[in-house]
Amino acid sequence: MIKIREIKARDRGNIYQLIQQDDTFKSGELEAILHRIDLYLFDSNQRLYKGIVAEDEEKELLGYALYGPDPQATGTFQIYNIAHSPILSNGEVLNYLLLFIENELLKYKSRIIIFELSSNFKYRNHYETFLNHNFNLSSRLKNFYSEGEDKLILSKNIS
Repeated sequence: MIKIREIKARDRGNIYQLIQQDDTFKSGELEAILHRIDLYLFDSNQRLYKGIVAEDEEKELLGYALYGPDPQATGTFQIYNIAHSPILSNGEVLNYLLLFIENELLKYKSRIIIFELSSNFKYRNHYETFLNHNFNLSSRLKNFYSEGEDKLILSKNIS
């Protein structure tokens, strides 16, 4: 059974280990992820990020997500980061995290959820999981990250 709960300060080290083991993240991304997590955990004035973790019965970290309102829009939320343990190859943990986020956002009368990712094959599992959750490919920015690596913008209307 997978349980979803808010990120706590004690989770920071486990999340750091998880993202270090995940070969989809570049070094600059690791620093940005930790910065967002630290803002969520330690800055009581921030309103941009909400953080959740997925854990099993033994309280082992299986995945995490950071999401929040887009400060430039009304009713639009972004999923800033979402990842699962690299030892898990299926999308089950991502499914749980996405369902939780969608249900939470319905409480806020949200309209749209946005997620950005690379077209790199390493992100295929994420891409397919989001499509299975009825996200649409809204935009493709050619060669954004590097030659041949596009930025994909996925969105879902939830109102």
